Parts: sequence; structure tokens; C-alpha cells
Amino acid sequence: MSSPLGRSALIGLAVGATAGLGLIAFVIYREMSRRRSLLSENRYRPTARLINSPDGAAHVPEPQDVHGDEEEEEEDVVEGGGLQLQRGAEVPNGELALLLAQSDILHTGGASLKAEGFRLLLENRAEHQDNREFLWRLARAYADMYESTEDEQVKSRYAQKGREEAEEALQKNGLNADCHKWFAVLTALALEHGSMHSKLKSSHLLKEHLDQALALRDDDPMCYYLLGRWCYEVSSWDWLERKAAAALYRSPPTCTLHDALENFLKAEALSPGFSRTARLYVAKCHKQLGNTSEASSWTRLALEMPTSGHPGDEARKLEAELRLLADRQV
Repeated sequence: MSSPLGRSALIGLAVGATAGLGLIAFVIYREMSRRRSLLSENRYRPTARLINSPDGAAHVPEPQDVHGDEEEEEEDVVEGGGLQLQRGAEVPNGELALLLAQSDILHTGGASLKAEGFRLLLENRAEHQDNREFLWRLARAYADMYESTEDEQVKSRYAQKGREEAEEALQKNGLNADCHKWFAVLTALALEHGSMHSKLKSSHLLKEHLDQALALRDDDPMCYYLLGRWCYEVSSWDWLERKAAAALYRSPPTCTLHDALENFLKAEALSPGFSRTARLYVAKCHKQLGNTSEASSWTRLALEMPTSGHPGDEARKLEAELRLLADRQV
């Protein structure tokens, strides 16, 4: 048993880490506000170009309005902070970098911080909807919101909308590991609420994007966990599901429990304790393979971990099933 001093030290460390994240988020937020303020000042700063506008209105002319002897004047406006496309694009890019950094920090926090990150990205979607780095983070935020609610219909909507955002990110860059990863994550979440036919139909697509994500970055525990889930589901198909898969695919996928266990253990090796549910699946694989002692040990390891968010019905059933096994082994 740990000493009181040890527990106090750990609590202090946790509080310090949380405060540090909050400070970083505040600094980023303040810098974003400063840049927005500068951008606003630049937008409305009077210049010779604005005063001499043909209609007398305060607006910045498009590049095609500039001809010949106005080129030197255009350069002066750019240097003075005007919103010319060529130079003004630097400010949004810097602001976007700060926005993405803040999103990453909020993603590591609790439910309220994740919700704040989701809101922040939604508010800025119109401005950055063509940026793949922004879009996959928005997809990730939808996955965060999925975990934050118990309502199955709301979960389904979050999963579907997040999948659409990830798909749009993929269309902008098919060589980005995070785009493939979050498309796979949201596809898996959407399938939790789909019919048997939709699950079978999307099975190949899910596996394809997991393989591509791991080909681009092979140290992601989430991808190995999802690959383990995919292998487990395929290995558990009954006769009817196998016949349906044979009708959908020329070469139906095949997997074994050993394949599933290998991927779950790989995820655990890359990030020990990264997922309570992953440990439960390790236990279930061992149980079905006849390794009762290993199954009980992994169940206890899983149950020692705190719950995160609101697990779905399947995860709750899995935990209840394995809890009985662990209790019998005590």
C-alpha cells in the first residue's frame, strides 16, 4: 500500500500537470485574441487605396482592380498590413496554427474541455474547411463528443457527422495517417449503431483505412486496438454472417482470435493502460482461448482503471461478463 506522502505527491503532480495545461491553453487563447485584434485593425485601417475607391466605400479592391502604375501602390498597402491575399494569408495561417494547438490541448482534458474544443472547432469551420489538419481534428472532436453522451441516437449522429468530416479530410490528402485513423475510428463508432448488413458492407473499408494509417505511422495504439476489434468481430462471425460476407466479397475476410489478441497486446505494449476496453478484450480473447488465469488477470487490470466517458452497451456487457469471471477467481 502506498504511503500518504506518496499519494499526496501524486495528487500534487496531477494538479500541477492540469494547471500547466490550463496555462498553455490560456496563453494560446490570448495570442489568438491578439492576432484577431490586429487583423481587425488592419481590415479597417484607412489607406489611400480605400479613400480613393471609385464608389467612396471603405473596401479593399480585389487584385484584378490593380493595373499598371498602381503596382507600386499595391506593394505599399501590403507592407502596411492591408488584406491583400498574397501577404494577408500569413495571419490566418498563424492563427490556424494556434487554433490547432489549442484544440490538441483541449482534447487531452476532461469532458468539459473536450466539449470546449469541439465548440471552438465548429465556430471556425467555415474559415478553415479546406484545411485537412483542421478537418481531421474536427472529426476527432466528434469522437470525443460521442464518448461524452449516453444517448444512443446522439452517439449515432456524432459518429456519422464525424465520419463525414474525416472523409472530407481524406479527399484533401490521402497520405495523412491521422486522416485515415480518424476516418477508421468514426467508421467503427458508426458501425456500433448499424445493421448487420451495414457492418459487413463497411468491414472491408474499415480494415483498408486502418492498414493505410499503420503503413504511414506504425506506432499508434488506437489503430492496433481497432484492428484487434476488427479481427475479433470477423473471427466471431456466425454461419449466417459468413454467408452474407461471401455474397458481398469475392474473398471474404478471415481472422482468428490469435490475430485479435496479437493486435490488442500490441496496443497495450505501445501505450500500457491506454484503454480499459482494450484490456477487457485481451481478457475475453484469453477466456475464449481457454486461458482462464490470464483472462482473470487482465480483467482485474482493466477494472482497476477509471472509466472514461460513457461506454456503449457492448462495452458494458463485456465488462459485466468478465467481472463475473474475475470474481470467481478471487
